[in-house]
Amino acid sequence: MSFGHGFGGIADACAPSHTGPSPWERAVQETLLAAGYAVAVTDYEGLGTPGDSPGIDGRSEAYNVIDIVRAARRVAPVGRDWASVGYSMGGHAALFAAALTASYAPSLRHRGTIAMAPITQWGLQTKDPAFSDPARPVNHTVPYNGRTMPLTTPGFRAADWFTPKGMELVDLAGRACIGDMIAAVAGLTNGDVLKDPAGANAVFARSLADDEIPVSRYPRPVYVVHGTDDVIPIALSRLTAEQLRAAGTDVTFVPVEGADHITLLPAIATRVREWTDRLFRRR
Repeated sequence: MSFGHGFGGIADACAPSHTGPSPWERAVQETLLAAGYAVAVTDYEGLGTPGDSPGIDGRSEAYNVIDIVRAARRVAPVGRDWASVGYSMGGHAALFAAALTASYAPSLRHRGTIAMAPITQWGLQTKDPAFSDPARPVNHTVPYNGRTMPLTTPGFRAADWFTPKGMELVDLAGRACIGDMIAAVAGLTNGDVLKDPAGANAVFARSLADDEIPVSRYPRPVYVVHGTDDVIPIALSRLTAEQLRAAGTDVTFVPVEGADHITLLPAIATRVREWTDRLFRRR
C-alpha cells in the first residue's frame, strides 16, 4: 500500500519521515499493517531532502506515490502488486497516480485506489468568493501558493501579488508547518495579505488547472470516501466520482455522515482494510 499523506507544510521539518504520521492517518496505516499489508509513505518531492517542494502538483505527487513502491521493493520483500490510498492532498495524489501508473510504472501491478476526503475540483474551489473577497479571512494555504508557484508557474512573482505582510507569510511558508501557519494568519483578511485578492485568485486558479485529476477510464477500481466536511466539501468528491464513473471507471462513492476531515479516518479504517482486501483479491 502506498499511502499519500495530507498536506502538512512544505518545509523539511514537516515531512512525515521527521514528524511521523498524524494520529488520524496512523489509524488507517496501523489497521493495514495489522492485516499484513506493507505500507510505504512518501514525503513528496522536496520534503526532507535538498531542494524546494512544489506543493500541489499532480504529476509530481503521482510519481512520488508510485516511486515509493519501487523504493520499498529495494529494501523489503514486497511484491509488484500495490494499491494507492491517500488522504486529503494524498487523496489527490492517489487518484492522479491511478491515472498515470499504467504508463509510468508498467512493471508494477496497480490493484486500485482508495481516496479519503481527496482535494479535487480546483476550478470550483477557486470560484468560492471566500478566496476573492478582500474582507474575508485569508485561507492558510495562500502563503504556500506564494512560496511554491514560482516553481510551478513560469513568470509568477509573489511580490507582484502579496502585500508586505503577505510576503512575510510567504517567507514563513518555507519554514512553518500547517499548524503554525494557521496561527500566523489568524485574524488576517485576504486584503491584508494580497494586493488584489480577486486577481491573485484568478492567477492561482490558472496555475491549478493542470492539477485537476485526469477524468478518464481508470483501469482499476476506485473508492472515494468523504465525511461531512467543513474543510473540503463532500459535494466535490461526489462530483469527482460521478465524472470518473461517466468516463467508464469502476467507482464506489461512500459518504460518511457525521465524520469531519479529521474523524473520518478512524471511522473508516476497518472499511479501508475491507476495500483493500477486495482490491487484492480482484484478478
